[in-house]
Amino acid sequence: MDDARFLAGPKEIGAVLGVQANTVNAWRRRGDGVQAFPAPIVTLAGGNVWDIRDVIAWADATGRTVCQRDYTAPGWSPTSDPQ
Repeated sequence: MDDARFLAGPKEIGAVLGVQANTVNAWRRRGDGVQAFPAPIVTLAGGNVWDIRDVIAWADATGRTVCQRDYTAPGWSPTSDPQ
């Protein structure tokens, strides 16, 4: 992960794609397929975390609507990124 501002959990992904977090989790559980939902980049005690850029690419490839392409992780600011 080269930029923390692109980190997203199911709730954030749902907001970007205009669906509920439970829909995101259902897509994830469908398993491997030709256009399977992207794998999380890390699993923490609080749940899975994805790079939103991977999820948006998946949504575009599968014809799903992307409601918010300019996503920035909640709480992220240029001064909070160690780069």
